[in-house]
Amino acid sequence: MRENSLKGVLLIGLTLLTAMMLLIFPLPRWVVWWRPLWVFLVLLFWMITLPHRVGIAAAWFVGLWVDLLTGSLLGQHALILSVIAYVVIKFQTPIRNLPFWQQTIFVFVITVVYLALQYWIMALAGMPPDTAKYWLPVLTTTLLWPWMSALLRDLQHRFSLPS
Repeated sequence: MRENSLKGVLLIGLTLLTAMMLLIFPLPRWVVWWRPLWVFLVLLFWMITLPHRVGIAAAWFVGLWVDLLTGSLLGQHALILSVIAYVVIKFQTPIRNLPFWQQTIFVFVITVVYLALQYWIMALAGMPPDTAKYWLPVLTTTLLWPWMSALLRDLQHRFSLPS
C-alpha cells in the first residue's frame, strides 16, 4: 500500500512538474496567446480522478508555484485554482460520470471561469489584458482535454493507481 502511495505522489508530481515546464517553455511571439493552460489541465484531471490525493491545498500550492513561475500577482493563481478545486471536488462524482463529450463541455466552461476570475483579479490590480487574444487559451485548452485526459489516464493505469 505504501509503495502504491509513493508511486501516486511521484506520478502526480512529475505530471505537474512537466506541465509547469510547458508553462514557461519559450514560444514564438505569434503562438504565445494560444498557449494552453497546461497546469490547469493536469490539475483538473487529477482533481476529477483522484480527489482524495489532489485537493484544495494541492491546488493552492500549485497555484503559488504558477504565480512564482509566471511573475504574476502572488496568490492570484493560488486563489483561482483553490476556488476551482472546491467546485470540481464538490461535484467530482457527477463530472466523472459524464459522457466524454459533456466532460469536454465542462472543461470549456471551467476554463472560461478560470480566465474570467484571472481577468477580474488583473483588472482589480489595474493590469487588465488589452486584447481579445486573452481568451484564446479557452479553445486550445478545451481541444487538448481529450488527449491530455487519455494520456494521464493511461499513465494512471500503467502505474496501477486506483481511481
